[in-house]
Amino acid sequence: MRHLLAFLSLILLSLNVSQAQAQEIPVCTPFDNNGDDIIGISDLMDLLARFGDSDLDHDGIWDSVDDCYGVIDSCGVCAGNGVLPGYCDCELNVLDAIGVCGGQCALDADNDGVCDDEDWCIGVTDTCGVCNGTGAELTTQSILAGDSVLHNGSWLTATNDTIIEIWTCPPVGCTDSIALNFDPIAQFENGTCDYPLIFTHSYSVEGTTGNGKLGCQVEMSDDGLAVAGAAPLVAGSDGATFAGAITLWSIEDGELNQVGIPVVGLEFGRAFGKNPFHVLDSLKGFCASSLGPNFNDGTSRLVIRENNNWIDEFSFDGTPCSRLGSDSWVNATLDTMIIVASNNIIDACSGGEVQIHFMRKSAEGWIEYDLIQSWGYEAQIEVLSSPNDFLLLTAETFGVSLSRFTKSNEGLWTSNWISTIATDDYYSESLAVSPNKQWAAFGAGAVSTSEHFRAGAVNVFQVTDSTITQLGETIRGDTLAAYLGESVAISDGGRLFAGAPQHGQLAQYYPYTQGKGRVEVYDWNTDDEEWQRTSLIHGLTWPERFGCAVDCNAEGTTFVSGAYVFGPTYNSNYGAVRLYQLTEQ
Repeated sequence: MRHLLAFLSLILLSLNVSQAQAQEIPVCTPFDNNGDDIIGISDLMDLLARFGDSDLDHDGIWDSVDDCYGVIDSCGVCAGNGVLPGYCDCELNVLDAIGVCGGQCALDADNDGVCDDEDWCIGVTDTCGVCNGTGAELTTQSILAGDSVLHNGSWLTATNDTIIEIWTCPPVGCTDSIALNFDPIAQFENGTCDYPLIFTHSYSVEGTTGNGKLGCQVEMSDDGLAVAGAAPLVAGSDGATFAGAITLWSIEDGELNQVGIPVVGLEFGRAFGKNPFHVLDSLKGFCASSLGPNFNDGTSRLVIRENNNWIDEFSFDGTPCSRLGSDSWVNATLDTMIIVASNNIIDACSGGEVQIHFMRKSAEGWIEYDLIQSWGYEAQIEVLSSPNDFLLLTAETFGVSLSRFTKSNEGLWTSNWISTIATDDYYSESLAVSPNKQWAAFGAGAVSTSEHFRAGAVNVFQVTDSTITQLGETIRGDTLAAYLGESVAISDGGRLFAGAPQHGQLAQYYPYTQGKGRVEVYDWNTDDEEWQRTSLIHGLTWPERFGCAVDCNAEGTTFVSGAYVFGPTYNSNYGAVRLYQLTEQ
């Protein structure tokens, strides 16, 4: 601008000199084009018309080099309208229920500025601190002249026989027995329960296709650098419905950054990613499965990343009714795979047999070098020290059972039963092992107690090369139809993350409706020798089935959860994958 003014001043001077010479008037005659008796920038810019340029918006910039002909609005748009009516910012966000622009709060029924998701009292606290209570209770007491009584915190001595009024509040405090400040005397909750760990939502990836169910499965790599999430019912690239897709993200600065394009199922109805799968370290890829062309034979795929492209390293099809790929695993060197086939389609195929296929890569390609047969449905595996040492979780009509399989140097397999949780059904079970292979956990969501229908349950174990020992009592859900244990994850230090995806369902009389869901975090209390719930993380919206799938990093400071029912409308099932990080402890 300084150079422009100097240039225009020089033009003005030359014009004045020229005019003075032609008209024989003083050189100091000013060029006041707008007649305001002031030679300003607008006068100088008007001179540009003599040289084929102009400044019609009067911003001091020649129109020939002006990036914006007009006024830049509050959103940085040339000649724009700024923030549009009905929106609170330039990104077309709206105010949520508590007045946060672009916030996630859907409801604040009592208008207290606290989202109902986090509001311990939806309503008004009375004089005793009880939510929607009736206040202190009035009683009377007769005292005789000369007697002294404690009244309203001070001693009162009666001069005559009299009757005094006494207002009494019931005991209030933290009524959650798991909280650090649990008060066994408290009759009413006052919102003061203290949980020592605070996990904060840092990022979400939301599905873009209705009924795609993104987040039906989520897995984190052992190095904690990658997350994969499945949307098993999205259409394939050729438009085939229910083909399914798996997307890989890297975790960077609390965000999920997509790596490549989603890997889609191969044909109609494959539901690629519906079953548990295994994610490799260093963003190498993953092995996963689909239902197969006949819905119950199954196909397992090893997908690796090469030159930023996804390629199928290996694909293995099951036989009819085998349900190949109910779980799968691959080693870090990409030359050994374990693929589980568990037939639970009883009506269609009269199944119930579990087959575990061991595959090895050779110069001739992938070959099957071993096979184990067992019994059960919905089988899952977690490899411990090597492919010759693994845990197998199987569901049966009476419960969910965990066993350990080991192979001797002579090539003989041994199976040792470890634990069983009695269940109402053989669905909603989960299995997890810590990255250092020293901790294991399995859950069963369809477990009922005398107090709650299908509250769920989880068992946790310490693992050595030769033993596996349950630590503490079974952790049981404490709310109706929460399905605690439908998903589990465990860190190297033994911090347990257990999903309860049906928590917060519509009402206690509708246990099959979709819930908001939550993830419960537990740490081992060495002093009391029991599991202590140290955090509760609820879903962001209702319903979304937050906690339907969960995994964590080795440190137990980051976890990822699926919420496959999430969507813009009720039960639209777009789904979401949500990332949380520990912010306070």
